[in-house]
Amino acid sequence: MRRKEEPRKWCDNCNYFIKHYQKVSYTFFSVDRCGECRIRKFTEEERLKLPYDFVCDKWTPKVGADTDIYEIKEELKEITAKLILIVKALSK
Repeated sequence: MRRKEEPRKWCDNCNYFIKHYQKVSYTFFSVDRCGECRIRKFTEEERLKLPYDFVCDKWTPKVGADTDIYEIKEELKEITAKLILIVKALSK
């Protein structure tokens, strides 16, 4: 059983996975579960034989995948406050 701290291993959150995008009227949308691995290219026959939730042994977490959105928002608030102080000091 997996611990709560460990990220779930999927190709989607692997550092070596490149997602495919679809362009619809000047906007790009990501296609779910569609992409390719930069490490290993599977043929169609190999892919059909793999189990549904197969993840290779080269899996590494995507850079920034463990960062919490709350932490990012708090950091941006601090940066904004500092920038406001800089603008006030420079406008005097």
